[in-house]
Amino acid sequence: MATLQNSKLFASPKMDSRITSANTQKSEMWLGYFAGPCFVYMVYYEVAGTYLTQFYTDVLKIS
Repeated sequence: MATLQNSKLFASPKMDSRITSANTQKSEMWLGYFAGPCFVYMVYYEVAGTYLTQFYTDVLKIS
């Protein structure tokens, strides 16, 4: 059984990082710390709200 260090998947060029500098820009910080989590929460609440509405209308018969 292959270990992760010897795996061909992790040795492929597709897994190489595109990061070339150690410094992060303001746009990267904004995307990583604010926009990314906000988008995830927005999608999560939209999906959960859809299922909750479906539950209210179909199971509890609340219109």
